[in-house]
Amino acid sequence: MKRENLQRQYTPKHRLYYALLSGEHPTLPYGELVSLLESWGGEASLIYRLESIVIVDTNTPPIIMKKIVGESGYIRETGYSCMLVPEDPSLFTYYIKENQLPRGEYWIVYEKHLKPEWNPNPRELIREIASANKDSKFTRKGRILKVDHYPGFIHIGILLEKKDYSSFMNRLPRRRPVFRPGTLDPVLSRVIVNLSRPEEHITYLDPFCGVGGFAIEAGLVGYDPVVCGDIDYHMMKGAAANLNAYLPNNSSVIFYYGNAVSLPIRAESIHRIATDPPYGRTTSTRGIPRQTVIRKFLKEAMETLSPGGYLVFASPVEVKPKKIAEETGFEVIDYFEMHVHRRLVRGIVVARKPLR
Repeated sequence: MKRENLQRQYTPKHRLYYALLSGEHPTLPYGELVSLLESWGGEASLIYRLESIVIVDTNTPPIIMKKIVGESGYIRETGYSCMLVPEDPSLFTYYIKENQLPRGEYWIVYEKHLKPEWNPNPRELIREIASANKDSKFTRKGRILKVDHYPGFIHIGILLEKKDYSSFMNRLPRRRPVFRPGTLDPVLSRVIVNLSRPEEHITYLDPFCGVGGFAIEAGLVGYDPVVCGDIDYHMMKGAAANLNAYLPNNSSVIFYYGNAVSLPIRAESIHRIATDPPYGRTTSTRGIPRQTVIRKFLKEAMETLSPGGYLVFASPVEVKPKKIAEETGFEVIDYFEMHVHRRLVRGIVVARKPLR
């Protein structure tokens, strides 16, 4: 997807939407948005990145933009993008008069982000927007018109969908039937699964499934069947209990007890892999160096994935996971680094098996 310079005049090819991203990581939320647009969206020919606001020119229908929020981890809301206004009181009134809102009924919600230089009275700003759009009504029963104020600009858009995190709270590791230390929280697990370009009714594999955190999220976004494997039998029993607690009864889940460096799976039968191999701290590598585990696993993943299939995995940066993935023959699509604590920086690799 192409990114344009904001200073240039731009005529939309399709429809402009905005996405409001979480600030939990500088680049992962944007990577998740791109992945979900590629999976479920149509043509996306433009992306503006402005602080935590991303503006997309796409023919993706509104129902899919809503779904992207519902299925995401780090995308807080989406909506129709109406206008970008400079953070300049002398220009604000001119811009909102020149760029009329679609006629409708609205309730204006003003939010200030970071520390913009201009500190307007929100009521006066809202009054200006209303007076510039006399053909529209402004009542509490109307659609929410979001006015997001950042340093340098103000974005105005019509809200489509807002993130509800309550279901994630119900799946926190300590609330699951089986808990193990080192388990990632469900929001980050969902983001990593989403980086694999999810599609409904295709096969997903986590060969280091532990007690099933990634597999739960994979099943909830529509992967079917979900295949879970681990070398630790007690972990496998925990995964079975957790997946039974959270996935619908009609979900297809396949468990196997085995080693990820020697997968008991037919070649080219898996469409997506998203996993978190053991680091040797809270999870055991059975005495094998971490780099050796990753290298052998990636060779197995290359054999097991179908051509064009995606692989997402996390590893300490000192293992050099991106380099190993490229040496194995994968095409690295994206790479992120996440500081966990003083002794651990996690590298997250998004890679694709080349087509024949």
